Amino acid sequence: MQLEVSRIAELLSRPVLAARPLELRREGAVFLVGAGLPAEATLETIFDSDCQQPVELLCFAFDTPAALTQAAELVALIKKNLRGFVLARFGFFPDHRQLEFAYAQGIDLVDIVAPPLAETGTRLSTEHLHALETAQATFPRWAVAATLPADEVAFTARMAAMDELIRRQVVPLAALDASSGAVAAEEVPRIFRHLADCWRRGGVTLRPLLPLIELTTPLRHPAPRTLVGSLFGRAQGARLRAGSDLRRLLRVRQVEQSFDSAGL
Repeated sequence: MQLEVSRIAELLSRPVLAARPLELRREGAVFLVGAGLPAEATLETIFDSDCQQPVELLCFAFDTPAALTQAAELVALIKKNLRGFVLARFGFFPDHRQLEFAYAQGIDLVDIVAPPLAETGTRLSTEHLHALETAQATFPRWAVAATLPADEVAFTARMAAMDELIRRQVVPLAALDASSGAVAAEEVPRIFRHLADCWRRGGVTLRPLLPLIELTTPLRHPAPRTLVGSLFGRAQGARLRAGSDLRRLLRVRQVEQSFDSAGL
């Protein structure tokens, strides 16, 4: 990953990238989808946009369990009709049942946002780590992420949190926006260099998250220099999507068979 220092000031002036419950917004290859939108009309709008330029990632923000239930039909329709990966960003700590439900509906990736480190003694909270472990029992490897908030904790504490997440095979994420003012300006390049180093050391599969990373951080994935490189990247994305969909199909079928055998 390449760090574009020139983009830092631009990102720090941007509003927080999150869709309100009734908001639908496209940012580059990313669609921000509100949890309270009507399913069929929203799908039609996204589909029309996808026909003009492919949508690579669709992001839902679930601040409450009710929001997850409310968006279930839309998530299922998107997964059935579009090729992009679907990311759920949880503003609460989901339990096993909620994560299984999200996975069955079509969520490919989960981001369980960490509480401010300043409120947890500069360490990742026990509740947060438990929620991440629960998600890892349901979702594929490197499909579970955790966004670290941009609060005023020291660089060393933030770096330690990133290292702890990658050790647990959770993808650490960070974003720059207007809410990041608490971070010292001189620390920003160091934070993202360390973040990219964590991904490299961990061998993280970043491709599904690249549209979001390039939208919200000063990090850039080098563009393919040849047509063969471009085709290889597309093939890798298609392989990841097919593998994820097959794994979900087998998992859901296994659950259905267990219910049938129990007479439920």
